[in-house]
Amino acid sequence: MENLDELLKNKSFNEPYEIRIIKDFIKMNFEDNCLIKVSNLKIQIVVSNSSLAGALKENLESLKHQLKTKKDISIRIGRI
Repeated sequence: MENLDELLKNKSFNEPYEIRIIKDFIKMNFEDNCLIKVSNLKIQIVVSNSSLAGALKENLESLKHQLKTKKDISIRIGRI
């Protein structure tokens, strides 16, 4: 039986392009971090506080324009 290291050694972990765009957008505009969950129909952005969530909501159209996606985008406040 193979161990976990051998199994994961050749595995390619490519994150969806949406994650990199959103993280860069938040880092550049708000100098903060976030957690992003992407599914087939939805993108959920988790931020650490309500002020960041409100500011991000105001800039959501700009972010959607950069993403060029038809997925629903939601913002949630939670632990990162």
